[in-house]
Amino acid sequence: EVDAVLLLNVGVALLFIVTGNVMGQIRPNFFVGIRVPWTLADGEVWRRTHRLAARVWVLGGLVCLALAPVQAPWSPHAFVALQEKMSYQLSYLDVLKALFLPLDPLGTLLLAGVFLGIPFLTIWGLKAAGEWRRRWWLLPVTIAFLLILPLASWPQAGSGWRLTDEGLELKAWPVSATLDLKGARAALVESSSPWRPVMRTNGYGTPGLCTGWCKLANGEKAVVFRHLHPSRMVVLESEGRYYVLAHPGVEELYRLLVARGVKQGAL
Repeated sequence: EVDAVLLLNVGVALLFIVTGNVMGQIRPNFFVGIRVPWTLADGEVWRRTHRLAARVWVLGGLVCLALAPVQAPWSPHAFVALQEKMSYQLSYLDVLKALFLPLDPLGTLLLAGVFLGIPFLTIWGLKAAGEWRRRWWLLPVTIAFLLILPLASWPQAGSGWRLTDEGLELKAWPVSATLDLKGARAALVESSSPWRPVMRTNGYGTPGLCTGWCKLANGEKAVVFRHLHPSRMVVLESEGRYYVLAHPGVEELYRLLVARGVKQGAL
């Protein structure tokens, strides 16, 4: 069986390594490379800048290659754990992966623009103002701030559900609740159904993770926990509220809910 996630991780790592090797050989031009005023104005600055960037890219690629075998939460091993533990909860690493997976070209470009563009704009602004020698320390401060930004996702660690004797414990920030399954109804629907979320009104959202209150295509409001983009969702109605849970292997949750006596059928 081909592990698509492993292949993707290896492919991204090799792309970084190859790009790094090529970057060190790029000659000054206006189309490819680190094209800022001071690199374009001086060939030696261009050469040194790209040699440093090449090392960084190759090192990053090697790190990605070393981490490529790390099992993602949607691997077969995770499904076994889901069945044994009757839970689906994300680690902080899962939350960080959801920033990039599934791959969203626009979102990836936006993130790259933030994390790469801001430091370069800081350097350019200081040099343009002639303040580089006196205020160079602003660059490491800016980089440190960007490195701290991912910590904003820390509250999302533990997001997901856990089935207990009291009911279904759900964490979908900003909602955290235990759902009473007595009298609850559930349906397993396609992700393209009218029960799909179309607009988040209060919560957290990245390309691979959506939590909180959302408006659905059918006009209803629901608490949503969606990890990645699976083909099916579980829609649960409990005490007059709707909940939408979607993640790889969500069919197992539906089976567990039915085994607990939750009524099946259309909502």
